[in-house]
Amino acid sequence: YFYGTFDDGPYMTLLVGGTAEEFCEVAASEGIDPFDAEPGVAPLRVFLRASGATDLKVDDKGQPIYLYDQTVGDAPDWIGGICADWALGNAVPQPYAAGAADLKVRISITEDAVDVFNSVNGELLAVDGTEYRVRASADLVVVDGAPVGNPSDFVSLDLTEIRR
Repeated sequence: YFYGTFDDGPYMTLLVGGTAEEFCEVAASEGIDPFDAEPGVAPLRVFLRASGATDLKVDDKGQPIYLYDQTVGDAPDWIGGICADWALGNAVPQPYAAGAADLKVRISITEDAVDVFNSVNGELLAVDGTEYRVRASADLVVVDGAPVGNPSDFVSLDLTEIRR
């Protein structure tokens, strides 16, 4: 999962499940876009509803999380550029902070749309020794394979310094 900031800066991206390099490795090995890569794992529960909907749920603790500073505010472009450089043998940026978080996911699939909610709540330790609490979420609807609306309206990333 990716969560990012969309305002005038500083731009930050939180990766859940793996580092930027791990996203690049999975994308390359599976021949997919890095934004669609899934280097992490978590137990998934599937519920078939009487309405015909299918619900997918994850509730997992201790997921690895990595916070990156970036120069652009668009996570797909950011990870795409990093992975393009990685494919050429260039170094991948190191995370500014790393830690662990609780991950919650709910995906409800119907004939018309996919309703998606996911969130992380955890702590990070920055390279300068600063500790942060992080809360991030995405709450969106996907129709015909594309999210409805602007990511800045349905993705949040809140970072709070807790100790220096």
